[in-house]
Amino acid sequence: MILPFCAGISTLIALLDSEISRRAAAIALCDIASSVLPVPLSKFTAHVVQTLSAFLRQSDRRLRTSALETLCAWMRREGPEMSDALAATALQEAAALICGSDTRTAALAIRLGMVSASVSPARAAAAWATLAPAVLQLVEQSTGGTDSALVALVMSVERHAPSVGAGAAVAEHGVAANPVTASMCARATAEIAGDVKGHLERAMASGAYAVAGELALGLASGTRLSHVPNSAASPETSNLVVNEVAPGTRDLSAAHTALTALLEASRAAADRVIAEAAAAAAGRAAGGAFGELVPQVLGAGDARVVLAAVRSAAKAAHELHDIYTVEESAVVSTLRAVLSAAHAATGLASECAGLLGALAPGAVARELGSRLGDADDAVRTACCAGARHMVVGGHAAALEIPQLLRCIRDDALTVRKEAAILLHTILLRAPAQLGNEAGSFLQPVFELLAPRADLIREYDLGPFKHRVDEGLELRKVALQCVDVGVSAFGASLPMDDLLQQLLYSLEDDTDVRMVAHKLLAKVASLAPSAVVARTPEIVPRLRKSIESKAKRDAVKQEVERVDALV
Repeated sequence: MILPFCAGISTLIALLDSEISRRAAAIALCDIASSVLPVPLSKFTAHVVQTLSAFLRQSDRRLRTSALETLCAWMRREGPEMSDALAATALQEAAALICGSDTRTAALAIRLGMVSASVSPARAAAAWATLAPAVLQLVEQSTGGTDSALVALVMSVERHAPSVGAGAAVAEHGVAANPVTASMCARATAEIAGDVKGHLERAMASGAYAVAGELALGLASGTRLSHVPNSAASPETSNLVVNEVAPGTRDLSAAHTALTALLEASRAAADRVIAEAAAAAAGRAAGGAFGELVPQVLGAGDARVVLAAVRSAAKAAHELHDIYTVEESAVVSTLRAVLSAAHAATGLASECAGLLGALAPGAVARELGSRLGDADDAVRTACCAGARHMVVGGHAAALEIPQLLRCIRDDALTVRKEAAILLHTILLRAPAQLGNEAGSFLQPVFELLAPRADLIREYDLGPFKHRVDEGLELRKVALQCVDVGVSAFGASLPMDDLLQQLLYSLEDDTDVRMVAHKLLAKVASLAPSAVVARTPEIVPRLRKSIESKAKRDAVKQEVERVDALV
């Protein structure tokens, strides 16, 4: 049974020499190396690794990706029998791809180092020595997308060669530019060394708040980081998971102490950036025990600091949703604090509401609906914006959409605008939630297309007057909303009513008219008779746009806008 396999592998290796077939051959070899069949590959290892390593210098991105995937599979299977020199050849070529490549290629190159490091202590030290310069440069660039692969590499090196200090190096280089990767690497290092509390104390002493928050999260939740080297999922996300640890390892007292210290550091910081960073770290710690620790966060300081902490706590709790469930009562009480008059006026309040909605969609949706009658405009605006974040997060089904969209007719301009943005988001991401009522929901949006004299302000600046149309942005949002609605629901909408209001847009600001022209073309294809009936009203407005000319003293951008309009 083995001989036919060997003959087939020899054929595939020969196909690596052809530009036409080499990528397909590399993919086939990857499948063979990843299989559980007892196929002897050692006699082919040297040639395959050298050939695939050479492919990493090619300009074809798909070929490089396939070569890296095959090298990972081959090294995982034949790594213990592979010579150190051969492994070093592959890693040297891979190191050149870590910086300056796309995210997938960089993650695969790092993953190859992780696989090599898992073979032996000597191989782990050699892998880190080869990849360290590129890895540390990548961490400092803060590009994102390779966090899981980086942490998996650090964990593999720390397990097999802790003396090289891979985790400490990544944490030190990334603490400013890439705190997420830095803190996760520091946490992995501390957990492998079995000294989380010691690392936590040192992180607090050095002001590495992101690291301290990540370590405290592990203590609060009783979880640890681990990597799964044999996962078949994409390399960007497959190598890092969070698992439960043995009973008794959760230390809520230590987490509470760390949280208190982080909040105190936030209050004492003179620099707002540092204060918010410390608050976010405190929130991450609190996310590991949401019901027990988040109430302490709510009294952290000013509104932005509190909301930065709540946002971080909600994200952390969501990451752990497979391990423990947050009580709805804790989520609702946190939401009520977020929607208080002191906090609602900041932009973070709506984001926090959306993140809390991911923890308890039904309860949060009910609370948002109940607060739409609040006398404070900022609270109603935050409720609509929070609902929008929930739609983006995939929780539109939990919302009371008719109740929320009634805010399109609210007295406050900010509320009307946010409600229109909410409808626009629903039309893009969850149009099915509107059912057969799309026309009734869009009807009040049609009315927003007409300029309102009470929103036009004139300011006397001495030799001249400055005119500000405060309703312009709302009209732009409303027109975009109608445009998406027409694309989604077509002729089922009341076209006569739309055309009546669209006449205002055809003689509005230049940006509005550009969208209105495209929308008119869509309506003409869906309801030509309705457009023809209004030709006497439409044509003069179009002629005015066609005859538009930029002023003599207009800047280049204004000239280009007028040309685009025509």
